[in-house]
Amino acid sequence: MLTADQKLRQGTYNPREGQALWWSMYDRAVFDSAGANPLQYTFYTERLGENGKTLSDTNVRANGQIPTGMKFEANALEIFYVPNAAKTAAEIQNMTDAIRTGHFIFNITSKSNQLELPLTQLFGNPFPVILNQVSNEIYSRASYTGTWELPIPIVLAADVSFDATINFSVAPNASLDTDVFYLSMVGPLVTLQ
Repeated sequence: MLTADQKLRQGTYNPREGQALWWSMYDRAVFDSAGANPLQYTFYTERLGENGKTLSDTNVRANGQIPTGMKFEANALEIFYVPNAAKTAAEIQNMTDAIRTGHFIFNITSKSNQLELPLTQLFGNPFPVILNQVSNEIYSRASYTGTWELPIPIVLAADVSFDATINFSVAPNASLDTDVFYLSMVGPLVTLQ
């Protein structure tokens, strides 16, 4: 049995239990209307350093898996939509249409989908509208965030394959090309290292 002093000296790392961190596992997908599959964008399948991905793109350490010696418990999802440039009223409508027709799926291989929901539910509110001070035209460059707290956490054990996808019934308008979706799972990461 540890004394109170020994417990205080352990910090967040315990040799028997590992280290627990509050973690955000994130990845990004870039709109590309001429891409191989403009109706589907997949997250967490390419690790940091693969295909030029840097820490500004992802912090995934293993393709579609939690690395050996780790376990991750996703308590919430956060999604960020970041436009590549200021948007006109028509382009804001294109963004709204894409969100309205899209849906999100979180999948653990060989299991039923862990989560399926329309993007409108994940985002919650409509995009903000910003007026041009000179022409009084609508435009926006604001990024937009949606948060979905999971009533039942998604627990990802080491070496279990998973991915997340955003699917569209109609390909997003080409005016959205190079706009970015960031997806983040937030919760405790337990590691033995």
